[in-house]
Order: sequence, then C-alpha cells, then structure tokens
Amino acid sequence: MNHKSPPISHHIKGISPVLSVMQSMGLDSEACLDNTGISQTMLSDPEAGITLEQEFQFYRNILTISDDPLIGLKLGEIFRPEAYGLYGYAILSAKTLRESLQLAAEMGTLNFSHYRFLIQEDNNKTYIAFTPQYALPPDLIQIYSDRDIQAAITASQYLQGIAIKPRFVYLIHNDLSQLSAYQDYFECPVILGHHQNELHFDRALLDTPLPKHDMETSRYFQDQCQLLLEKLGGKSSLIESVRELLIASPGQFPSIEDVAAKLNYSVRSLRRHLDGEGSSYRQLLNEIRNQLAQEYLATNMSIEQIAELLGYTEPGNFSHAFKRWHGLSPKQYRQKNLSN
Repeated sequence: MNHKSPPISHHIKGISPVLSVMQSMGLDSEACLDNTGISQTMLSDPEAGITLEQEFQFYRNILTISDDPLIGLKLGEIFRPEAYGLYGYAILSAKTLRESLQLAAEMGTLNFSHYRFLIQEDNNKTYIAFTPQYALPPDLIQIYSDRDIQAAITASQYLQGIAIKPRFVYLIHNDLSQLSAYQDYFECPVILGHHQNELHFDRALLDTPLPKHDMETSRYFQDQCQLLLEKLGGKSSLIESVRELLIASPGQFPSIEDVAAKLNYSVRSLRRHLDGEGSSYRQLLNEIRNQLAQEYLATNMSIEQIAELLGYTEPGNFSHAFKRWHGLSPKQYRQKNLSN
C-alpha cells in the first residue's frame, strides 16, 4: 500500500460554506459544482467526502464564475475555529496565542489545509510560515494561499482579545497586477513571489492570555486520537489504516470511496478484505462515532455540538444512534455518569 499520496481533501462540509459565499455575491452556486461529481444530495450526506481532484475542480469553477483573482481572501473570512470541530475548540481553549498556534501546527492534519504551517521567531520577526504539503496545481496556488492566510487572521479574531494585524505578508504566487489590491486589503506591505507564504505580526501577541483558556479541554484534544487508537485496538493493519483515516478528521469522516482511494483499493476490494477480517467500513465508522460520543459526553459540550462533531445533520439522528448503542439517550447517559 502507498501511504505517501496526498491525503483525502476536505469533507463535503467544506463545500457548503463556500457555496454560501458565492450565493451572497449573487453568483450561481450550482455552476460551482459543474464537472465535480458533487451533487446536492452529497451536500446533505454527513458521511460524504470528496477527492482532491473534485475539490480542485470546484475551486477552478469558483475562479471562473467569480472572475475575481482575490476571491480566496473572501473565502478565508468564513473559516471560524468552530468549523474545524474539536480541533477548533482546542485552539479556542489554549492558554495563549503561542500555545494555540503550536497546537494548531502540531495537529495540522486536522485543519483541511493543503499547507503545513510553523511559528517562526527570527530576531525581531515573528511570523507563521505556510509551506505546501505536496505539489498543488499552479492555477490554484493563489486562491489557496490567499484563503489560508486570511483564515489564520479570521481564526485569531475569535480568540477574544487577540486579533492578528499583519505587519508584512509574503505570498508564493506572483500576481503583480494585484499588488496594490493586496496591500490595501491587508493594510501592510505585501511581497509576492516568495518561497513560502508568511504572515508577520507583533510578537507581543504570542503570550497574551486567552479568556477561554481551559487546560483540561485542550489537553484532552491533544490526547484523544492516540487514546482512541489504543482503546479500539486493531485486528489487522488494514482495519487500523481505515480507523486512522476516520479518526484523523472526527466529524469530517471520509466516505468509503475516499478511504479506498487513499489506501489504493477499489471500493469492492476494500469491502471484501474488511469482510474477510470480520469488519466493514460502516462497523468501523460506528465504533469510532460511539467512542467519540462517550468521550464528548464527558465534557460540557452541548448535545447539538456533539451531534455536529460526529457528522450528524440533526441532533435527533445522533440520539437515535446512541440509544441503539447504549440503550440510553445521550442526556440520560451523561446524567448517569455524572452521578457515578
């Protein structure tokens, strides 16, 4: 098996917010889905996933329809921390901006970006460096770079008391015709054609305390994926590989088609091999949802938040599934464990 290919891209949930932006601009959201293989039915499917090529075509459509080379900046404005599930809640509950950024970098595979990022402190410069995880299509580097730089700024605005104001912005792409537009947008010097994307800001922000700090919640998130793998155990390397792909994005679960593609199987072959080992994609997904649900119910998150994190479109669907697993509703289960 080849585990070095690019990861499955955004869950289907990453598409709807972008379509909303297009609709707000008076543009045809249906046309954004042309030739992507993404249907309206998939958009309402909590288990749907999309491949890299589907996402790439979707963003190419956006560039064509919007006729706006800076559309990535507008898209970056919608990515609030909560959009990333528990990963986002952990960022919000960190002690300082420094800790928040370090956690985000360490758990970078959960943020659905095509870039990995790292905090850099060099003399008097402090910045977040964004480097591609793999080769991106040249025609999409600008929209993805713009989106992710702005998404980092957007996330900081929801940390309460912290709002990164760029001092310098460096971008990989070299659209010199838009240089003045970028400088007006970021209200700072912008350097194009750099070897990586960089967001420079005031170092004093790094150690500013965050009012939503919760050490227990933040630590819980950092440990949860490893704990889940240990609790669930593994019957085979294939089962473990499927579990790892599912656990990597709680609430943003890839479809069986995406899992099969990632592991270099056909869907039929993957089903046959899992069946031969006494398991299935559906069984593994339910095991992980069940374990996550129990972990989440031990926190103070609402039932609605938990349902969303588990990929259910309605809290009622989560409650029905949980009652099948435990014979108790999520609320009853939480009350019972609190009283013990």
